[in-house]
Amino acid sequence: MGNDKVKITKPDPERMDLLRSLPVEIKEQITGEEAAAFLNGEDPPKSLLEKLDAYLVNETSEEESKAGEEKKQCPTCMGQKIIPGTCETSQEWQGADDTGDLDSQYTPDEPCPTCDGKGYIVE
Repeated sequence: MGNDKVKITKPDPERMDLLRSLPVEIKEQITGEEAAAFLNGEDPPKSLLEKLDAYLVNETSEEESKAGEEKKQCPTCMGQKIIPGTCETSQEWQGADDTGDLDSQYTPDEPCPTCDGKGYIVE
């Protein structure tokens, strides 16, 4: 990006809210140039679209084109498309070795069963 300052002329409030709602790890990856283009209403750079791919919904999908149906954010995964896995550790599960390390139980990330990993439901 260099030392050039990025100018945001008149940011779109809806786009600003969208950027603010992203997880921190995604916001940290977005450059000033990408954010400025998005907030100024310009076509977003390909690099930004790649970073936001998991959060974008294809508006030309078959379900979207059906008349009278409306897409709503999935209430189960809140649009994230997955149910995050967990990692639990307990002294009760301590292994047979003498290292004192605690055993852990893991469940992997899974596609949301409510929306089939789409992030939205059609009503």
